[in-house]
Amino acid sequence: MRNILFGGVLAVLIVSMQIAIVGQPKESSSLSGLEFRQAPDFELTDINGEGVHLSDFQGRVVMLQFWAQWCTSCEGDLRVFQEIHENNLDREVTILGLGYASGSRGEISQLAKSLGVTFPMLLCTEEVRSDYQVAVFPTTFVIDRQGRIRDRRVGALESGYWKQRVEELLADN
Repeated sequence: MRNILFGGVLAVLIVSMQIAIVGQPKESSSLSGLEFRQAPDFELTDINGEGVHLSDFQGRVVMLQFWAQWCTSCEGDLRVFQEIHENNLDREVTILGLGYASGSRGEISQLAKSLGVTFPMLLCTEEVRSDYQVAVFPTTFVIDRQGRIRDRRVGALESGYWKQRVEELLADN
């Protein structure tokens, strides 16, 4: 009987850990005091070897998608953000994919190509992950035109949510 009870407790623990690692959508933005704070600037290398600064996009709505290659829900989110990217090419919206511990530039480039991702894909560093307090993948930030963090969501969310947030921030002068 003890073995069965121990096995049940162990199974619950394993499932809980998997949910925590992959991440689940949260109802609140869980900004932990980050909302309306100036987004930390960074310089990261993209998959073409070029340096990209967040501050280069001042005056635009920016979405930062922190993802990891081993994250099962991240690929679906990358596809959602590709759709948003394609639908906003003529608007002041920039999407940046920040791949954390996801391999070499070549490996990330191959993944982007296989998913049809055309927005900039960057190699995320531990410093940037820490600056943005990212512990779970995927994690997405939305930054307004003034460079302030306006939203942070952990886990995969429906595309309608992100499309609505982009529209709200584009309408916000």
